[in-house]
Amino acid sequence: MKQERLKLLMIESDPIDARIIEDLLKQSKPVIFETKWTDKLATGLEELKEEDYDVILLNLRLPDSKGLNALNLLMSVVRDIPIVILTDVVDESLAITAMKKGVQDYLIKGQFYNEWLNNTLRTAIKRKRFANWLDRKKIVYPNYK
Repeated sequence: MKQERLKLLMIESDPIDARIIEDLLKQSKPVIFETKWTDKLATGLEELKEEDYDVILLNLRLPDSKGLNALNLLMSVVRDIPIVILTDVVDESLAITAMKKGVQDYLIKGQFYNEWLNNTLRTAIKRKRFANWLDRKKIVYPNYK
């Protein structure tokens, strides 16, 4: 059985956290993630011009953009790629605001393991594909805010 390959763009300012995430993803069995890491939002935006990605993992604390500003800038460029937020603080209101803006999910650093990370990214891709399909078919899906 051939393993599915998915491309992940990780925009994460901390090289240690980026390495931990890459190592966790290497342990995942159902899917092989080809990961590209950038440490700044501007570099990530440039990368998106060059390559197609299946999912984006975005830290909201970057040297060139912070908080929802980073998310807003990314979402102004990316429409069809699911975004999963990566944060080091438990801020439920920030997570809810990001989800209302269209983020598929969020993860808190240090509070997940390899299969959880893998499942979160794969589910984000499936949800976004379904939402995109609904948009193309002009089907109205109830909004549970």
